[in-house]
Amino acid sequence: IIDSEYIVTEEETDPDDIDHPYIKNYLEIETNIITNRTQSNAKYNNIQDAIDSSNTVSGTTLSLIRNVDIYYPITINKDIILDLNGYNLYLNKSIVNNGNLTITNSINNVNTLSSRLSSYLITNETGSILTIEGAKFDSPYVINNKVNSTLNTSNVTITSTKVSINNVGTWNADGDTITSDENAINNQGSMTLNNMTIRGNSYGIYSNTAIDNSIKNSTITSNSNALYKNSTSTTTVENTTLNGYVYNGNSN
Repeated sequence: IIDSEYIVTEEETDPDDIDHPYIKNYLEIETNIITNRTQSNAKYNNIQDAIDSSNTVSGTTLSLIRNVDIYYPITINKDIILDLNGYNLYLNKSIVNNGNLTITNSINNVNTLSSRLSSYLITNETGSILTIEGAKFDSPYVINNKVNSTLNTSNVTITSTKVSINNVGTWNADGDTITSDENAINNQGSMTLNNMTIRGNSYGIYSNTAIDNSIKNSTITSNSNALYKNSTSTTTVENTTLNGYVYNGNSN
């Protein structure tokens, strides 16, 4: 039986209208989508409610318990571990981290955190820490790491159509695979990369920063510019294969 009250057309469902009755009554209210493994395995129907209900000081582990689509924004202002736990999480709104957020997938690196947003899937705000371990992402724009923030990634797989990572803060990475139809990495901050596989059709890495950077044991590929450095800083490249043009605007 289909409730005709909530048969809506594409024109009627503005993705920014989170108060639309279809979104409020049907899409926001899922049943038992996440569990708090730190606090008696309490189950929640809403990820933001699970975050807000966390009352531990040292950190709370929240684990998905089924595949889910989310139609509301998620804001982190605590010490939270979000475990995909082998499930897919599709976001129609962004995650904004103002705290200490770790995203992991304790089961495998197959299931994804994905979206089709025209803005960044995750924004790591100034002064915040974002750590990603063994997770997989698929979104046009994936991570925006802001000034004076810290991004740590290891064994992460990122696929994007626009920009995979925009780094203005500090980024430490090891063992990631990053692919973009346009720019894999835009860098205006500090980055230390090791054992990376990076491909960007327009730019593998576009770097314009006064901060020194390091790339080791990696492969960077582009149909155009594998590494484009337009700054006075020094980028140390060791044991790394660059497939594509290399531009060093200031010869360091």
